[in-house]
Amino acid sequence: MTSDATTKKSAWCLATMEEITERWADETDLESVMSKKWEHEIQSWFQWFETTYPEADRNKPLQLLRESKERIDFRLLFIAFPIEAFLLIRVLAACYSVDKALCGFSSPSSTRLQNLQSMNKLEYLSSEELIAWWEVSLCELDELIKSQDSVSISDTFQVADIMAANQTLQEMEHKLMDDCWPTMLEYWEVWQGIPGGIVEIERQIEKRAERLRLAADSLSTTFENAKKRAGSETPMKNTEAHAAESRSREAVAEGWHLETLLRSITAADP
Repeated sequence: MTSDATTKKSAWCLATMEEITERWADETDLESVMSKKWEHEIQSWFQWFETTYPEADRNKPLQLLRESKERIDFRLLFIAFPIEAFLLIRVLAACYSVDKALCGFSSPSSTRLQNLQSMNKLEYLSSEELIAWWEVSLCELDELIKSQDSVSISDTFQVADIMAANQTLQEMEHKLMDDCWPTMLEYWEVWQGIPGGIVEIERQIEKRAERLRLAADSLSTTFENAKKRAGSETPMKNTEAHAAESRSREAVAEGWHLETLLRSITAADP
């Protein structure tokens, strides 16, 4: 690639990030959302696009989306609709936080988490199997905390992560309804009709948000009751028993055959 093409690529990516900052800076803590990992990934999408379509102008991503029909590439979606797709990045980040809380902190869990995050992003969001895994794992966590006589530090961190993710996901669902889907759907209606894939993703994000809201409400009550049973409003010290409970949580994920589930879902390009 020539230096001119590289400069053009960098300028396009930079301009896109500036657009996102201008639109969302007043409503979002961009520094906490746009981690180095996301920055690198977004840069890689522009590098891929400029390498694959070196002579393309800014209308090319829209043209490719029109031609893609049902199988939509998230990279193209972001390049074509960066302001709107930024909200989907926030949804993904919140969902990954829930995955992290449910997977635990061991090396095998880290591998499972990496596998989840390497999935095709739109397939991840629309996966019924992963929503079902959330439902079972969140119910198991709720029942496990109910059965305890004290509250561990790992409980506190796990519940706090889920609560924070729930708050973000509820906010993003409303923003998607107001600021994302109308723009995208209007565009597709003009050209060829709305792809079923977009409709399915919208429906599944709504379902994820509802399931997480119900689970978070229950977990909040369960956690507060557990603290009262322990006779303290502060987390109890971690013990070997609590370590065993953490291993039990990991067994829940393993019992649900998360690796098998992931293998059953096609991991295509992001």
